[in-house]
Amino acid sequence: MIRDNLIAIMPHGAPARFDRRDLLVALALTGLVVTLYARTATYSFVELDDTLYIPMNRHVATGLSSENIRWALTTGYEANWSPLTWLSFQTEVSLAGGPRPGVHHTTNFILHALNSVLLFCALRALTGARWRSAAVAALFAVHPMHVESVAWIAERKDVLAGLFAFAALWAYAHYARQPSVARYIAVFVLLALGLASKPMVVTLPAIMLLLDIWPLDRWRDAAQRRLVVLEKLPMFLLVGAASVWAYAVQQQGGALAGGVPVHARISNAILAYAGYLRRLVQPTDLALPYPHPLLPGQSGLPPAHIIALALALLLAITLAALLLALRARMRAPIVGWLWFVGAMLPMSGLVQFSTHAMADRFAYLPYVGLYIAIVWLAAEVADRVKFNAPERAGAMAVVLVALSLLTWRQVVHWRDTFTLFNHTIAVTDNNAHAHYYMGIAHAKAGAALLRAGHTGQAHQRYEAAMAQYDAALAINPDDVKVVKEKGTLMFSLGRFPEGIDLYLHVLRRRPHDTDVRDRLLLVAAALEGDGKPDDAKRVRDAVARIVR
Repeated sequence: MIRDNLIAIMPHGAPARFDRRDLLVALALTGLVVTLYARTATYSFVELDDTLYIPMNRHVATGLSSENIRWALTTGYEANWSPLTWLSFQTEVSLAGGPRPGVHHTTNFILHALNSVLLFCALRALTGARWRSAAVAALFAVHPMHVESVAWIAERKDVLAGLFAFAALWAYAHYARQPSVARYIAVFVLLALGLASKPMVVTLPAIMLLLDIWPLDRWRDAAQRRLVVLEKLPMFLLVGAASVWAYAVQQQGGALAGGVPVHARISNAILAYAGYLRRLVQPTDLALPYPHPLLPGQSGLPPAHIIALALALLLAITLAALLLALRARMRAPIVGWLWFVGAMLPMSGLVQFSTHAMADRFAYLPYVGLYIAIVWLAAEVADRVKFNAPERAGAMAVVLVALSLLTWRQVVHWRDTFTLFNHTIAVTDNNAHAHYYMGIAHAKAGAALLRAGHTGQAHQRYEAAMAQYDAALAINPDDVKVVKEKGTLMFSLGRFPEGIDLYLHVLRRRPHDTDVRDRLLLVAAALEGDGKPDDAKRVRDAVARIVR
């Protein structure tokens, strides 16, 4: 009975047959990605998360082991539960004989190439349209907004989750056309693997429902629609559990930014959606991170009329896509638009994670919906005005070349920490985070020079770090992590009274910071050893008053 019902809602037609032209498309997509990203194999770790995730994380830096595998499966390290991502890093470390940034970078761009091919295969199987599917996959392969997900080692989460998401959509295309329990299980397992890489794929079952409308046409009557929804229920239960778990891990890890009013989160989400649309067509000022407008030192939310204009733009696009579906029988634009809106929703800032207004990496999966809407709409227009194949190919080539040139330039910014954050400071205003990470990079470079005996150069680096920390504190004087790093730097420069004052300031704000407490007690012991018992006692007494 169940099988009969499933067969009744099968889309018409057999799955598309793949031939040599499809293989050539796959090879071309791979070549595009390798050409644009192969340089990253010579790039280093960046101080934002890369070093914390791999060389400074003993559970990753020591490679695969039973202890490290258990850790990967259970940890909420850095407010993330992404066991497959950790396991992939551990595997690379074991194979390479230690943390090697070039190895991790290479894996990232290989995964992006695979994702581009899988996206093409999924769309080819779903729609039967070779060249439109190839155009979507090519836009995905070369768009500059995806550089952050590929060139940033820490965002292995994106490219790995994307691998399983696109594989799941390909498997779903085959299941929808020829249902079977085995094929359903394959889709479910791939969804679960995607969630274990990064929770961003929680919207995948909803995307499948959209694909049931177009191109699969599985919503032909009420009974069929009911069955289509029922088959998604186990998937929605899975992503619901994953969402609750991810929220709990983020909350426990301190990644949820409190204190942002609901109306402000809604306003920022509207602006973020408009910002993603702008960067779709003008990806020229990409940065990491984009500070939230309500952070200290920022200008605040724009005037109400700007937010209203952004909302009007979103509503106008929605209305236009609906009219195309109802009057012109073009369903691809509304499905693609809703794919984008829905897939971006968990990352829109309505639930405020961290302190970013938006992030390029969040567009990795949602932008696919926009590519579908644009490509199918453009193809329909080209059909109506009778553009021939060379004209269409020429127009697509111009777009791909322009985007590839922008991506080529954007990839360079990820060469190292200094290059990345110099660029970010240049294209954003009052970016305290960028100054902070520049300070960290200078301080580490100074420490390395000091160990090598280059005292003069080391102190120059320390002074450069101090200037970056001061710039960050000029924007946000209450940022205790910057104050702590500045205090550490004071100790490195031998300026102990200033370092002590800064560390005590941090301890007053964070009395349970055992690292700061222990460092102060070590300083007190050093002062006593230098014959300064009164100074040592003052430090110990100050610590005792704060932590009692």
